[in-house]
Amino acid sequence: MVYDGEIRYMLTGGVTIQTAAEILGVSVGTLRGWDRSGKLRARRSKNRYRIYRVAELERFAKKHRTKRHSGTLTLLL
Repeated sequence: MVYDGEIRYMLTGGVTIQTAAEILGVSVGTLRGWDRSGKLRARRSKNRYRIYRVAELERFAKKHRTKRHSGTLTLLL
């Protein structure tokens, strides 16, 4: 699901932490932990929100075989 205000991030190939969590089938807390540990880094928006690149999420999902929602990444690309 795309959230209000997320369109501007999607135009640059990014999604918010909530959408990234849904794509990968993990919790927002898990993504925050992965960002802190360096397992899956997020970039930061001007207001310091974590933004994840869709292409990076796809690579990560393939490498780590996460439970991602079928077709979600294709729809976002």
